[in-house]
Amino acid sequence: CNSSPEYYVLDGGDKSIDWIEFVNDSTLRWVGPGPLDMESYYEEDENGNIVVYVAPYSKGYMKRLNSRTIEGQVPFFEGTWKKSRK
Repeated sequence: CNSSPEYYVLDGGDKSIDWIEFVNDSTLRWVGPGPLDMESYYEEDENGNIVVYVAPYSKGYMKRLNSRTIEGQVPFFEGTWKKSRK
């Protein structure tokens, strides 16, 4: 259970647009095309596998490597995401 939002920035990315924020146990905020701030439902299993329901029939996948690092997969969240302060 996330007691406070967790904020991550893409390693080597632009901090103003390459960020994701786990708002609570089921909501992810991120910058989508446009760039538009988006909110999506997500699920995380006990092994750190994260599925983000980006849009109807579209999913993004990530893997929590440790408490400070997430590895994202193509096409939505590719790259390494590092925990940061907002």
